[in-house]
Amino acid sequence: MPGPMTSVKVKSPSKTSRDAPARNADCETCHPTITAEWRGSLHQQSYRDPEFLRAFRREPLPFCRGCHAPEADPRRPPPAELADLGVGCVTCHQPEEELLAAPRDEPREPGPHALRRAPAFAGVDACAGCHEFPFPGRGADALMQRTIQEHAASPARARPCADCHMTLRTDPERGGAPYRAHDFRSTRDLAQLRAAVSIEARRPAPDRVELTLTTGDVGHAVPTGDLNRRLAVTVRVIDPVRARPRQHRYLGRRFEARPGPGGVLVREEVADERVFPGEPKRVRFELAPEDAELAVEWSVTHQRVESFLSADERSAVVAGELEIAAGRLDPAPSDIIQQERSTP
Repeated sequence: MPGPMTSVKVKSPSKTSRDAPARNADCETCHPTITAEWRGSLHQQSYRDPEFLRAFRREPLPFCRGCHAPEADPRRPPPAELADLGVGCVTCHQPEEELLAAPRDEPREPGPHALRRAPAFAGVDACAGCHEFPFPGRGADALMQRTIQEHAASPARARPCADCHMTLRTDPERGGAPYRAHDFRSTRDLAQLRAAVSIEARRPAPDRVELTLTTGDVGHAVPTGDLNRRLAVTVRVIDPVRARPRQHRYLGRRFEARPGPGGVLVREEVADERVFPGEPKRVRFELAPEDAELAVEWSVTHQRVESFLSADERSAVVAGELEIAAGRLDPAPSDIIQQERSTP
C-alpha cells in the first residue's frame, strides 16, 4: 500500500487541531467560490453524513474517526466545531505549519501569505491516506479500500485523482482564473457515474439476455471505495398478465467471516466481481422457455449498501442508489447491441 506523500508531511490521525475552525475561516474569507463548493461536499460533511453515522454506530472504532473527523482526537467523540469542519481546507492544505498547493504552469503574483507548491500535493498519494487502508489491525494484504492500488494498475495511472474528481473551472470572482473544483464529484453524481461505465445489452437468443459493462473515463474499478458498494444488474420479464420477479446479479466485493488469530472472526475477501479498466464484464441471464416470447426490461444501478442482514445479497440495506442505465429488449434474437441511458 502506498504510504504518505514522500515530499509532503501528512497529519497524524492522533494530532488534535482545536484552532482548525479559526484557521479554516481565514481560508474561506478569501476563497468564497471554493468555499461554497466545499461546504456542499462530502468532505465537509464527512462526520455529519447520516450514512457514516449509522455505520459508525454499528462499529464505533477510533480508526473511522481518523478520516471522518481528521482534526480531532480519534480516541473520543469530536467537539461539535471539529465534527462540523469534517475534512477542511486546513486538513489538506495545512497538515503542518506551512500552506501547501499544487504547482502551476503559469507564473502568478505573490499572494497574501507564504505558500509552498509541492508536486506531491497534486499526485495520487495526496488522497491515499483516506482512500486506501487495511482493515483495523491488519496489513496491506487485507485492504478495506484499495482505490490507489487499482489506479496504479489502470491505464490512467499517470493521471492524478484530481483530473476527474476536481475538474478545472474558472473563478469569475478572480478574473476567470482557473482552479480545481472542490465539490469532489463522486458516486452521488449521476453524470460522474455514467462517465465511469458504459453498458451494452443484447438478446442473442429468445431465452437469453447479455449485458456487457465496460469502464469509461475512470482510473479504478467500478465501483471503488467503500467495500459494500456494488452494481445491481437486473432483468425482468414484461408479462401483461401478472407481475414477474426480477433476476439480479450484484457486481462487487464479497467477504466471508472466518476465524483469525485467537479465534476472532475477521472479514476475508472471497471474490471481486467489479468492473476493471480494460476488462469488460459480461453478465448473462437465462429465461424460462415460456418467457422466450416476452420482452424484458434491464437496468444497471449503483448502490451504496449500508449493511447485510444475511448471506443473501438481496437482503442488503441500501442507503442510496442511482440508476446508471436501463432499457428494453424485445424477444426476437438480435446481434444488434443496444445501449440506453435513463433520464436523470
